[in-house]
Amino acid sequence: MTHGHGLPDGPNHATGNYDNHKPNRGIDAPYINHVRQENGVLIVEGFAMPKVKLEFYSVINGEYRYLFERIEGSNDDKDNGRATYIDPVQGSKLITQEQFRFTIPNMPLTGALAAIAIDDHGNTSEFSVGTTGSVPGSIKTNIWQDQSRDGERQANETGFQGIHVKLTKLDKVSGMPVLQREDKTDANGLLTFADVLPGNYQVEVLPDQPGLKDWQPGAKGNPVELTVAAGQESPAMFGYVPGTPELTLTPDYQRAVAPGLATRFTHTLLSSMVGNARLSYQWLDSSGRPLALNWSIQLFEADCDQAVKDNIQLSQPIRLEAGQNTCFDATVFVPAEMPPGFRATLEITAQSTKAPAGIMAEHGQEEKITRRIRDTITVTTGSSGRLVLNKQVQNMSESTGSSTANQASPGDMLRYTLFFSNPVAGPIQSLTLRDSTPPFTSLASEVQCPEALREICKVRTIDGKETYQGYRGDIIWSFSERLAPGASGSVSYDVIIE
Repeated sequence: MTHGHGLPDGPNHATGNYDNHKPNRGIDAPYINHVRQENGVLIVEGFAMPKVKLEFYSVINGEYRYLFERIEGSNDDKDNGRATYIDPVQGSKLITQEQFRFTIPNMPLTGALAAIAIDDHGNTSEFSVGTTGSVPGSIKTNIWQDQSRDGERQANETGFQGIHVKLTKLDKVSGMPVLQREDKTDANGLLTFADVLPGNYQVEVLPDQPGLKDWQPGAKGNPVELTVAAGQESPAMFGYVPGTPELTLTPDYQRAVAPGLATRFTHTLLSSMVGNARLSYQWLDSSGRPLALNWSIQLFEADCDQAVKDNIQLSQPIRLEAGQNTCFDATVFVPAEMPPGFRATLEITAQSTKAPAGIMAEHGQEEKITRRIRDTITVTTGSSGRLVLNKQVQNMSESTGSSTANQASPGDMLRYTLFFSNPVAGPIQSLTLRDSTPPFTSLASEVQCPEALREICKVRTIDGKETYQGYRGDIIWSFSERLAPGASGSVSYDVIIE
């Protein structure tokens, strides 16, 4: 039973186009990806076709009851950007649409929230998938010198300042990690990711940071996987201990690959000793059990700048020099007959030997040192790269953490950051990002490309000019190089609320 205004069309796949079927020209359903209530205010975020009217309904036991309506792109819409999401109907298909964010005061929600879209001609969509409201939690990251080596921070143990940390979320449809935020620790080695929606996350201390030189992860390792519960703070503890690891093998990968394509994973071995290492591998299923799979796997020599050495096959054992990185590529071919959604993990093991000492030396025994990494492949459709975006805002005047929402007053400065990534095996040949200053704001200063991307990035206004303080309107970042598989980055700009 439905109580409302619009008559929803029958189910159809999201295409970005009109579908000419009765009873009307069906349009894409909206997609509600976040619903939460904060201090009596209902916050709704999602995606829709541009300028459509959105009617929102509560869904209880299959009954739809009309609640309110809003227009995508209107002054009520607090997010006027575009982004990509995974279609919940088709699973593996990625759709790019307009983003919306509405705040509705004094609107209690019982059950799930669904919506239909209606255009200027009265054409309607089907109902969106119902989304249940949630209360956000937070993640408190703690990075310190674990002198006691117990994995718990003591009062006299010093924190690491300025250490960069990355937060990713495992997408429940594609299984791919999606970059959420990236920030650095304060003077006490602490960093809080606020306003985090419930779900499964991974917190990673980025590798090769000068501030962690001569330190290595302690017993709990890096990265840390955790689950955020509604209204709760989840700890991510990184106790670092002195010294250089005897042997490390990094990193793990998660990647989507189309059938009939090959993908390449570049890995790094680092040892504190001179010696040799041998590599072996096996396939695992989603539960970590051995899997019989006849996919082609080849190991190649590689420079540590990720350049392949003319496809020179790796000879074993691998020679290790103390303190020097040794890199190799694992190239995997996904057969053309593999169905979308199939998932397998390639586990690569590196084993080295340590010169015997003490009682082991007396008996002539060598100590084996073993390290493992896992490369997870999800079979998907399409062979080109896919851009995944995540937008965060931080109130710089109030020194709050970054999140998808923030409280602000006139005169406050907000920093908007767009995190982008390509989780698919194919490259994105041409990358352009576009965003707009929100209503009733203007740029606090000229927008700059990130320092690491200055040589390949340009930022302009909609008419091709440089941005400037006081500017209102579209901001466009264009990149002269393609976005490689698994690559990610971010751009940002500051605005003043008028």
